[in-house]
Amino acid sequence: MEPNDTTSPSSIRAYTPDTPPPPRAGWILNRSPSVYGTYGIEYLQRAAVAAKVLGCNQLADAYYPILASNVRGGGTHTLRFARGELPPAGAFWSLTLYDSNGHPVPNGIDRAAISSWMDLSYESDGALQIVLAPSEPKNKGERNNWLPTPADREWNLVMRLYVPSEGALQQGGWVPPLLRQKKRFFFF
Repeated sequence: MEPNDTTSPSSIRAYTPDTPPPPRAGWILNRSPSVYGTYGIEYLQRAAVAAKVLGCNQLADAYYPILASNVRGGGTHTLRFARGELPPAGAFWSLTLYDSNGHPVPNGIDRAAISSWMDLSYESDGALQIVLAPSEPKNKGERNNWLPTPADREWNLVMRLYVPSEGALQQGGWVPPLLRQKKRFFFF
């Protein structure tokens, strides 16, 4: 094969079709149809997606905001959706935690994701706060909304919106909330 042959396995795995837009609120929000299962005659794009993942839904069926950078393990983080700001999905949404290599992270409660179909606890103002931490929260409501994270390695999040609303798909539209790290306070 020629060194610049785009059909070699290494060329296919290295292929990146579009430069994703700059992150917003810490999330990569790539809304390009070429990334989402509609390839037309873009055979290299189709091959690159097949080499990296099993396949990809069309943008009208599923939308995947991805946390822009890995998070160092060990701390407690929160993701707070204000009332009326839940992921705009016509079917359901999920938030899945992966290690820095893209693999699910085993944990004691066998929970890799938080999803809209779960029995989640909402705050008195209607907001939903998801807790991402290596140890179980003491508060029952926080336990319902807890996604265990590894204490000793980096992790990342992928959000999935199934049957996303038009507002989610428009440039400048819906953006997931900022992932916030809870600060530790020490008293002497």
